[in-house]
Amino acid sequence: MPKVSKAKVNADADTGVISYDFTNGQHLEVALKDIPKETLKFFTLRGVGEAIRDTYAGVKDPDQAADVAGRKIEAILAGKTTIRISGGGGPRTTMLAEALSKVTGKSVEECQVKISELSDEQVADLKSRARVQVAMAEIRAERAKAKMKGLKAEAAEEEAPLPGF
Repeated sequence: MPKVSKAKVNADADTGVISYDFTNGQHLEVALKDIPKETLKFFTLRGVGEAIRDTYAGVKDPDQAADVAGRKIEAILAGKTTIRISGGGGPRTTMLAEALSKVTGKSVEECQVKISELSDEQVADLKSRARVQVAMAEIRAERAKAKMKGLKAEAAEEEAPLPGF
């Protein structure tokens, strides 16, 4: 089932205002200048920490994780706000690359490189496309089928009784 957006969010760096336009017609906004200093510091630390963690979310090798986290920190300190670090991004980016590969016929690697060059808004747009959503659903189904096959094999070999049954 495709993800349904409940609100359009706009963060205006010039005014320092984040606005939320909900699909039910309600509009909310918060200005950074109105947030108490300690609260703003807390959310800033949380947001920066999350942005760095996101870069290595799907990376299994701790050396590679440290490398992509270090590159993200360098990018942040250089003032780059919408950079993606190749090799990070976690499973969703990889699945998106696989889906785009299915849809376009390009290699997963080519798609991954292209994704790394896109803004968050462009990635969100790609993920909202029906063809991409179908491809991602097919990938999830293939993965679930492979997992089920492994579990069935494991269950067939299991001889211990189930406790309480």
